Amino acid sequence: MQFVFQKIIAHPKGSLFLAGLLLLFLSPGLGKLEIDASTRSLFSPDDEDVQYHREVKENFGSDSFITVVAKSPELFTSETLSTLRQLSGEMENIDGVAGVISLFSINALHSVDGILSIRPVITEIPGKPEALQQLRAEILGEPLVIGLLLNETGDAAAFHIEIAPPKGEEDIERLVTGQIEMLLENFHKSSVANPEVYLVGAPLIKIAATEYILHDLVVLGPVVLLMIGGVIFFFYRSLLTTFLPLLTGIISVLATLGFMGFAGFSINPFTSVIVVLILVMGCTEDLHILAEYSLGLRSNLSREKAISALKRTVLNALCLTSLTTVLGFASIAPNPVTGLRQFAIACAVGIFLNFVFTLLLVPALLRLGPPAESFLKLREPNLQKICDLLTSAIFRKRKLIAIAVLFFSVLAILGASRLQLDTSYLRFFPKHSEVGEVYQKFSRDFGGASTFSVTIETNRKSGIYKESSLQQLTRLHDFLESRYDHVLGVVDILRDIDTVVTNDPETAQSDEPHRLRNSWEKFTSQFGSFLLAPFVDHDQSRTIIRIRSLIRGSKGMREAEQSILQFVSTNLSDEVTVRVTGERVLISRISDRITRQLVVNLFVLWMVVTALLSLFFRSMKIGFLALIPNALPILATFGYMGWAGIPLSTGTFSVAIVAFGIAVDDTIHFLTRFFHESERNTSIAEALQKTFQSEIRPILATSTALILGYLVLLFSPFLVHQETGILFSIAILAALLADLFVTPLLLVTASGLSAISPAGKADAFGNH
Repeated sequence: MQFVFQKIIAHPKGSLFLAGLLLLFLSPGLGKLEIDASTRSLFSPDDEDVQYHREVKENFGSDSFITVVAKSPELFTSETLSTLRQLSGEMENIDGVAGVISLFSINALHSVDGILSIRPVITEIPGKPEALQQLRAEILGEPLVIGLLLNETGDAAAFHIEIAPPKGEEDIERLVTGQIEMLLENFHKSSVANPEVYLVGAPLIKIAATEYILHDLVVLGPVVLLMIGGVIFFFYRSLLTTFLPLLTGIISVLATLGFMGFAGFSINPFTSVIVVLILVMGCTEDLHILAEYSLGLRSNLSREKAISALKRTVLNALCLTSLTTVLGFASIAPNPVTGLRQFAIACAVGIFLNFVFTLLLVPALLRLGPPAESFLKLREPNLQKICDLLTSAIFRKRKLIAIAVLFFSVLAILGASRLQLDTSYLRFFPKHSEVGEVYQKFSRDFGGASTFSVTIETNRKSGIYKESSLQQLTRLHDFLESRYDHVLGVVDILRDIDTVVTNDPETAQSDEPHRLRNSWEKFTSQFGSFLLAPFVDHDQSRTIIRIRSLIRGSKGMREAEQSILQFVSTNLSDEVTVRVTGERVLISRISDRITRQLVVNLFVLWMVVTALLSLFFRSMKIGFLALIPNALPILATFGYMGWAGIPLSTGTFSVAIVAFGIAVDDTIHFLTRFFHESERNTSIAEALQKTFQSEIRPILATSTALILGYLVLLFSPFLVHQETGILFSIAILAALLADLFVTPLLLVTASGLSAISPAGKADAFGNH
């Protein structure tokens, strides 16, 4: 690597050309990059649960709809109903809409003088108020309609819009939603009856999240740049020193996004933090290089010699920090969760690209840049007093520092014990956001907006209609109805048919399965079995129960699934197989897997970094010693999350891994400088003080830039980005304090260690 570095110094223009060529090669990928805030990034197509959910959707239809709700205290007037019927028809004609389920399209079973008939819930719209009120009363008496298409108070009607499968790569959900919004806008302008109308549904969450992510990239990205630039200028008072880190950071971000575009990766809730991560981390290594270059100039070295001296001081540290971070992220890459795998690969590639651009650009631009005198004239902040205080504290206040570290560690452990695992996409949005408000409205009007399904497999053809299976099915259905806001399945339809066929709703329920079967046979002999088609598969061996509830997060969904399966194991026989499925169920399971994987990934990362540090410093003790302060940021972050009530979710999981990677960087630079100074000084105190003098500026500058850069995310409209910003800031602050106090304290305490110098000339504390 020193040979490559020397070639870069000798041929600066060639190095700039290579950097430009690499950027030019990757930049076309930017045009291929997409923002995808859907849950697809969570799911692996090879996952058994995902495959089963796909099979269920193929058999029973999608469980994801866009729902339009029209609410008015005068819903049952001729003008309002006529307007809503017209609206339903217009929505059916929208390109990309597979169908609309509404009061005007769904059929209901009727019995007049013992004669059965099937007709739409609303066939004709009466003109007289008395007839309208009678129609309202009849619909409110339809158990299959209430809670699905009309609320219990009769003042809100729902239109469930099923979206057709996409053709090619088009974003069919966005196209359909846009057309519906235009239709509703025209509806408000032209309609005489003007009920309150709003949209709700998973596709809307995706679209809103996409807009928030795009806002943060376009609006907050430049703010982060200005913030980082301001911090760097404060510590170094040089336009060149400010320009270089920002240049490599921006180029690294563009190259990383280009790679993501070529690789088919998208910017999703997992990868949305990558831009700020690469931008901020891309600046840190430059500052260490520039600090060392400035130190060489102040030691009366010429510009060429000061640049050349970098290969003996920071080059090894630069290689090691980049290698540990790349391998750390790469250790996560085998994860089966698509978004997590893409996040890991993109981060690893981004850090590697930043290393390449830093190596190609910074020495070359220093070589071609302004003369050394411009650096020597700078009036940088005097940090000598801070260095003296830190050195004094390490030697005189060791017990006090140890007690403080122990106290905060215990506090963090207690907070971490309160940490909850919960992913709720609604929680990603602010409380008073449009998405949050419409979901609250829908929950008030229809009793919950969270949907999932329960499938019952009898493992035999036409098994659903066997009396023994019906007995199991009705028992499960009643249990679900007792717990959730809206439950719809075969049992509801069979009971409705039974009520109409027997015309005796008060009949005792003791032999209900037998009655349901007989009523169904009478009905199918006249009308066929189409009424149950949405709930029974092709060979009538499996049925589905659709559930809507107030459950919002993966934690509640996990508990619901466990309670259902517990009821099944206790109260049902082995004749039927029951599974809980749905997008929210998959999210809750994957959230669990991510947490388990996070522990594994952190352990692997720990081992990888330990091995690399041990090889570099030629001591296993130093390898493990260096990781102690780097565990503190993770502990501090989890502790804060526990005390603040921020759950570990798909939006915040990356904090621990990134915090570890950031913390390791400054620790490696500190250790490298300490061992370098140990070879040149006779005492530990002198070596430590020289280390502080050399590293305090870049450590403070990078940490402050990182903290303020991430705090900019507090101004994001996306709540998950706000939480990520504060968590990263806490992690970096903890890493800074660990590097300034814990790392030197451990080095001093371990002063009896020997033979740990990477140069092999002396031990860590100057002993030959």
